[in-house]
Formats: sequence, C-alpha cells, structure tokens
Amino acid sequence: MDLGLTGKIALVTASSKGLAKTLDAELAPHHILVNNVCPGIIFTDRITQLAEVRVGAGSPYSINASLATF
Repeated sequence: MDLGLTGKIALVTASSKGLAKTLDAELAPHHILVNNVCPGIIFTDRITQLAEVRVGAGSPYSINASLATF
C-alpha cells in the first residue's frame, strides 16, 4: 500500500510528536527540554512546476492531488 507523500508526512509527523512527548515526560525530571520540528510540504515555485508536469497545468486542486502521490 502506497501512502503517497501526504500520508508519509502525516505518519512521520505523528511518530515524531509521539517520540517528543515520550522523551519530554522521561527527561523532564532531569530538567532537560525536548524540541520537535515536524516535516511538511513547502509550496515553492519548483514544487508547483513538478506538480503541473505530472497533471498538466490545471487548478490548485489537481496540483494538490498530484503532490499527494509524490
């Protein structure tokens, strides 16, 4: 089963948040702070061009659908 880019990002984000919460709970007694940065898609001109090549120039909805399958 292929999750596509959006599904993979959601999976990694949820895993990353869970790990950060666990580490925060375990390390808080030692006065250690835990930070977390989650991945995501940044819509740049290049990403839009790649999406348009896959589906042809179209509406933003078709571009979003194309990005979900990267």
